[in-house]
This record gives sequence, structure tokens and C-alpha cells, in this order.
Amino acid sequence: MTSLPDIFETRQGEALRRAYLGGDLEQARKIEQHLLAESATTSEERDELAQTLHAAVLFLEVDAAREVGDAPRADHFLQRIRQECQPRAIKQHLAAGLLQAGLREGLTRAQHDQLMGWMKELGLGPQIVELAENIAIH
Repeated sequence: MTSLPDIFETRQGEALRRAYLGGDLEQARKIEQHLLAESATTSEERDELAQTLHAAVLFLEVDAAREVGDAPRADHFLQRIRQECQPRAIKQHLAAGLLQAGLREGLTRAQHDQLMGWMKELGLGPQIVELAENIAIH
């Protein structure tokens, strides 16, 4: 992994990650508000970006735990995802993962149907739907 510069943005990103992973949701929310203050144009957009960020960090930890064969740690973060993340944020991440896998390797018919269903539920735009429609099915 490339070393990041020691600047405000990277320090805040690391502090946010530590707060999420340590379960300090109050501190995480404070940092989120600072990070998202200028990126969101509405309170709804800010809430959605915060949920997306939170889910992303926890999903990354699931993947990291699985990579080293630590099933209990992966299960711990999956449980936290279920408890702490909105269903829409979870579905977005699962759909994104399936889309990426499909674009690289193709999908089974069942996986493709699941992806298309999630995309419809999420109301994603025509360009992303077209990408998914063109995934090879095997």
C-alpha cells in the first residue's frame, strides 16, 4: 500500500477509520460531519454519504479479515454492518461488489438477476444499468 502524506485529510480519514473500528460511533459522527460539511449540498445527501462511508469502512474490514482467514473477526464486522448501517447502504455496497466482480469475471444467472433487482430497487441511472446488462453470464 502506498504511504499517504501526513496532511489534515489523511489524518482525518485514519481517525475516522479508527473510530468506526473501535466502535466509537459518537467520535465517528463528529469526524464525518467535518469531512462531509463541504461535500454534501443537502442534509439528505450528507446522511447518505455518511452511511456510505460507514458501510465502506466496515465492509473493508470484513474483506481484510477474510483475506487472513480470521472468520470470527469477519463475522464481528458483518454483525456491526447489520446493526449500524442502513439497508440501502448495505445494498449499495453489495451491488457494487457484484457489479465489479461481474465486469471482471462474469456472473451466474442468479447473481445477475440479484444485481439487476438491487439496481432497480436503488434507482440507479441508465449508464450503470447498461454496464450491468452487458455483464457476461455463465
